[in-house]
Amino acid sequence: MAILAVLVGSSPGSPASPPAAAFELPVHTEIVARVFGDGREVSEYALESIWWGNMTTDLHQFSDELHFDNAGSRQEICAKWEKRLNASFNRAVELSEPVGLMGDQLSDREGALEAYGRVTHTVADFYSHTNWIESWLERSPGVLPPTAPILSTRCDPDAFPPDLVSGYFNLFYGIDGCPGTAFGGGPAPPEGYRYCHDQLAKDHRDEGHGAENVPFVGVTHHEVAVALATAATRDS
Repeated sequence: MAILAVLVGSSPGSPASPPAAAFELPVHTEIVARVFGDGREVSEYALESIWWGNMTTDLHQFSDELHFDNAGSRQEICAKWEKRLNASFNRAVELSEPVGLMGDQLSDREGALEAYGRVTHTVADFYSHTNWIESWLERSPGVLPPTAPILSTRCDPDAFPPDLVSGYFNLFYGIDGCPGTAFGGGPAPPEGYRYCHDQLAKDHRDEGHGAENVPFVGVTHHEVAVALATAATRDS
C-alpha cells in the first residue's frame, strides 16, 4: 500500500467530509470497508474520501475503461488498464506531491484519496467483469485462482491467459447492455466479443452468474470475485 501510506501519513485539513451515505452501500464499498474500515489503516476522513472516489465511479457508465468492460482480448484488457487503472494510480501519486515550506503537506490530499478510491473500484471490477476466474477454473478445476498481475507498473498481455476477455456492455441496449436481450432474445454480443456483460458479471451475490456455485469448491462466483478484489485492494 505504498500510495495509501503516503496519503494517510499526512494530517488532513478541515474540509467537509464527502457524503458517504449518498448511495446505498454496494459491494464495492463493502470491499473497501473490509480492507480499511477497522480504523487501523486510515482515518474516518480518509476512508470517506476513498469511498467517495469509489462510489462516484459508477456515475460514469459510458466510460468502459473504468469498469474493464468491452475488452475482446487480453491486449484490450491492457489498453483499458493503461487508460484508467494506471492513470488513476498516477493521478493519486501526482496529487500526493509534497508541498509547503517543510514539505509536510500534500498537493491535494482529498483529491489523491478520491483517485485512489477509483483505483479500488476498477480493481474490483476486473474480477467481476472479466473471465479471469472462469478461465482459471477451466484450466484448474476445483482450485481457486490467485490475484491477477494488474498492480504492477506495466500491463503485459502475455502475463494473462490467451482467452482473457470481459463482457460487452452498452446502455444503448438497455440496463442489460446486450444487443440480443434488448430485442427479447438471448445474449448475443456483437462481433469481436465472446460474452455479454451479464454472462460474466459477478456483481450480485443472490442473482445471475454471481450466485452460481463454483464446481468442487462450495462457494459462489461472487464470493470468489469479492475475495480476490479484497486481496488485490490490500496489495494496492
